[in-house]
Amino acid sequence: MNDNTPLTMKDIARELGISVATVSRALKDSPRISKERREMIQHYAREHNFTPNVLAESLRHSRVKPQRLIGVIIPDFVHYYFASVLTGIEEEASARGYRLLVATSQERYEREVRICQSFYENKVCGIIVSQAKNTQQYAQKSTRQRIWNAKTRIRVQQEKPI
Repeated sequence: MNDNTPLTMKDIARELGISVATVSRALKDSPRISKERREMIQHYAREHNFTPNVLAESLRHSRVKPQRLIGVIIPDFVHYYFASVLTGIEEEASARGYRLLVATSQERYEREVRICQSFYENKVCGIIVSQAKNTQQYAQKSTRQRIWNAKTRIRVQQEKPI
């Protein structure tokens, strides 16, 4: 195996001469396999720095539970304002069990539309948009698509004076 390639459950199964299902069960601490075998597989995984593929796991369970992703579109990363807003969004989203997909529109409406389409294809729960300067109207394709328009619905939480 190449050192630059992440170790997979399939690699562990091949090395140990067992099934991928057995590796999966052992890594999830399932009682369906013996304690000795479980510990041996877990030890091998730790020794070889195995980390589960979160994306693969979320795809596997996407029919059962939503992926809990929020898409965020900002004009660019260079402004302190957008970096601060993004930090706040990430903190709140993380506290509620969500992850972010972030993209920049480079102040172009056409790019915003393409990014939104990509986010929908990635099954995001909703999208937060700080619109490009030339965006006149943000049309939604259907009522099922949730776009939060930061330009027209911004809520600023003010700090209390000390």
